[in-house]
Amino acid sequence: MGRLTVAAAVAAWAIPLAALVASIVPDPYMDEIFHVPQVQRYCRGDFLIWDPMITTPPGLYYISLAYVASLFPGAWVTRIAEAFDALCTTALLRSTNVIMAMICGVLVHDLLLCIRPKIGKRKATAFAILVALYPIHWFFTFLYYTDVASLAAVLAMYLFCLKKQFWVSAAFGAFSILLRQTNVIWMIFFAANGAIAHAQYLYVKDNVCYENSELTDKSNKEASHMDNKTTAPGLRRRRNNNPINKREVVSESNIMYSSFTEEIWDAIFKLWNSKCEVLIAFIPFAMVLLVFVAFIVWNGGIVLGAKEAHVVSPHFAQFLYFGLVSAAALLPWHFTPTRASDLFHWCRKNKTYSSFAILVALGLSLVAVHLFSIAHPYLLADNRHYTFYIWRKVIQVHWM
Repeated sequence: MGRLTVAAAVAAWAIPLAALVASIVPDPYMDEIFHVPQVQRYCRGDFLIWDPMITTPPGLYYISLAYVASLFPGAWVTRIAEAFDALCTTALLRSTNVIMAMICGVLVHDLLLCIRPKIGKRKATAFAILVALYPIHWFFTFLYYTDVASLAAVLAMYLFCLKKQFWVSAAFGAFSILLRQTNVIWMIFFAANGAIAHAQYLYVKDNVCYENSELTDKSNKEASHMDNKTTAPGLRRRRNNNPINKREVVSESNIMYSSFTEEIWDAIFKLWNSKCEVLIAFIPFAMVLLVFVAFIVWNGGIVLGAKEAHVVSPHFAQFLYFGLVSAAALLPWHFTPTRASDLFHWCRKNKTYSSFAILVALGLSLVAVHLFSIAHPYLLADNRHYTFYIWRKVIQVHWM
């Protein structure tokens, strides 16, 4: 059980289904009509022509080139393909995402073991396979889209940030932006989360060193005092136990906060207390962010092509979509009868606060839906995807 099992399990269902999709839909489908011809130009060595309708950078194309290059020697020897570009078929390019899906599963497995070491390899393997079947992720495994490779880069960035390998994490962050520009948000989030954890670690480490030095001084003084005393002949003095060995230090993961505000102030205090160390450790993320800002200024926007259809807008309703999908995915874990009962009793105990919080949440939700609910032009232009019908038949059907 482990990485190999996860990769094999994902391959066991992804490869046959990819072959089935290729047999039913052999030609480029939907957004593939832009991506596939572009990467096929790259396969022919033409890197100067760019389709103005493509909005994302060519990160996925570079992955596909490396993938095809790894297969070409065998294909050439077996006479499957005598030229490099002959291998760049739609089906083979789609299989890039099958490989990326396997990598995603392995990364989820490693993340689970990193975040919850006590879970064990068996459970981590089972959970990773289940996550690999997540519908939104699963759908894009069989098309030549940037989503799966983008997720793999983001997961790798998160994993190495948790391992405190910040340069490697920032490198994956930069590559994730080369796949999808919006991944800069995830990079900022992981960097901020990592900075807080790093500051917490430094704070605890400094306190432990300080307390240990005090205890050592105290122990040395006591030992010196005992040495000055005479010991009865024939008797052996009892060995002094070092209090440092018995002292337990609470790790940063065990700290409990009485309120969210207290947690925020605690994080700010510890970040400020270790600002120099944190800034030095997280310089690579700052470098990537500065390069990205410079790119936006130079490019005149975030997207590469079709800029008129991708104007930056406040889309606060997206938080509601994210909350709904997350709640549905975590339903069996968080919304148990016990937790529902605890929440109900808490609301009864704190009627004023809970009523105020509910009213504020409802008010903000109504404002987000009414004023900041944006329909992307492409969402309404193509009826071949399910989001078109969800928007028309569900989201748009409201009294507002």
